[in-house]
Amino acid sequence: MRLFLYIVLFLTLTPCWTLGGSNYYKHNVLIIHSYHKDMEWVEQIQEGIEEEFKKAALSIDFKVEYMDSKRYSSPEYYDMLASLWKYKYQRSQLDCIIVSDDNALNLVLSVRDDIFQGVPLVFCGINHYDPDRFRSYNDITGVVESFDLTGTLDIIKDLFPTRRNLFIINDTTVTGKANKARLESIAYDYNKHFNFVYSGNLTTAALTTSLDSLSEDTAVLLMSYTRDRDGKVLRYRDAVRLVSTNSQNPVFGVWSFYLNKGIIGGSLVNGQSQGQTAAELS
Repeated sequence: MRLFLYIVLFLTLTPCWTLGGSNYYKHNVLIIHSYHKDMEWVEQIQEGIEEEFKKAALSIDFKVEYMDSKRYSSPEYYDMLASLWKYKYQRSQLDCIIVSDDNALNLVLSVRDDIFQGVPLVFCGINHYDPDRFRSYNDITGVVESFDLTGTLDIIKDLFPTRRNLFIINDTTVTGKANKARLESIAYDYNKHFNFVYSGNLTTAALTTSLDSLSEDTAVLLMSYTRDRDGKVLRYRDAVRLVSTNSQNPVFGVWSFYLNKGIIGGSLVNGQSQGQTAAELS
């Protein structure tokens, strides 16, 4: 009888195995990206997630959704996305949801009780983390996109100490607004050195004109420019190419996908590490 109990206990606590020795249980992981597949930031995050799960030697069935919210962001569009997710996933046995960037997190949280009730949620690429916001939620964790603005500003000071004007290129998307808030929170510490000049919400033509007219004592900080004033959507690679080819002044950034495409450098955050950390937390 004792041997029988040991056998039952062993079968209860271990997963099912195939004759080949590999675990055949497929974990269902839903990944929801805020943006479209062709953005390098999204590509890096997806690669990081898949690489980290591969290290764990788990059998994963990835289901991937791209919200494309740089192009479409109306409440009606989000309602349609939620309806689509409900149709596809409400009856699915999901083990985990990973969301990248703020728009995906915000929408998933708003429909979680209706569509994804009880499914653990992991976020990455979030621009602003407020712990009070998450106190009422269960089974949620993640990693913040904490780019090092002070490190980048210090690099600009060290490399170009005579460039006292800092021209900051930023759009009015959710990411752009979060970027500006982050800059304003540390600007006081650098006011004695930099005169902060914000580009404002410009068309690509107006931005080109502004870059061409900058004085020689100016450095450029490219933050987020993925949608211009006319609603034109730019990929990150297109934005950095536009800026670097039209600027006679040194251009800096805070994301690694700008490197080798026209910026001098900066203290850069990498999307792949965001994805790897999210997968590890999952």
